[in-house]
Amino acid sequence: MHDPADCVRRLAGLLGVSGERQASFDWALIERDLGLALPADYKLVAECLPAGWVRLFARVGTPEVSAAWPGGRSFLDEFAEGEMATLREWRAEGGGGAFSVFPQPGRL
Repeated sequence: MHDPADCVRRLAGLLGVSGERQASFDWALIERDLGLALPADYKLVAECLPAGWVRLFARVGTPEVSAAWPGGRSFLDEFAEGEMATLREWRAEGGGGAFSVFPQPGRL
């Protein structure tokens, strides 16, 4: 199995960015508010790659506070919120094949 930190460093090299930790997040608070544990490799990518589009190839979505969420706090940006809602609607209508939407079991 590959070391996630090594994979992030290799990805950063391919994208032409440093791959050094650029941000830190209160993961315990974020996971508590989301009601789920986030994958360790996602946390590493969020901390080590720049937020937003990198070389117009990869978009790194990082946790952020959004006023759009009821109560004024969500740790997914509005784009991610919209994509998750769209995927859930599509699944409810019978689309999406064998994969469910994160954080459901068998998720994608």
